[in-house]
Amino acid sequence: LEQWAASVFHAQQAVEHVIKAAMLRTCGVTGDEFRGGEGHSLTSLLQRTGLTSPVATEELQRLSTAYLATRYAPFPPPAAPSVPYAAYTSHDAEDGVAVASIMVEWGRNTEQVEPSLSQAGP
Repeated sequence: LEQWAASVFHAQQAVEHVIKAAMLRTCGVTGDEFRGGEGHSLTSLLQRTGLTSPVATEELQRLSTAYLATRYAPFPPPAAPSVPYAAYTSHDAEDGVAVASIMVEWGRNTEQVEPSLSQAGP
């Protein structure tokens, strides 16, 4: 169970970093983009670039929610306590990784993105 939540969380992080790399190249990044909830809202960050997402807004919103939901129990807690990772399935993980893969490829192929992202790994 726990690995599904970890996969979703890391997918969110990959997408966030790709978008922030695009921001560095296109519109710049301020300290506000690194702090608070807006600093992890994928749709909000992407809107600041002025670029078009290759994935649906709903997919980005789902990953944005996962930033906290994969790691912390809801507050106020529901009637029955739960562990955050129990809410995620293999399907959620597969969807998250698929979205991250599309966004990483988008980052590599978007000419406004920092050129170092386009280089093949070691």
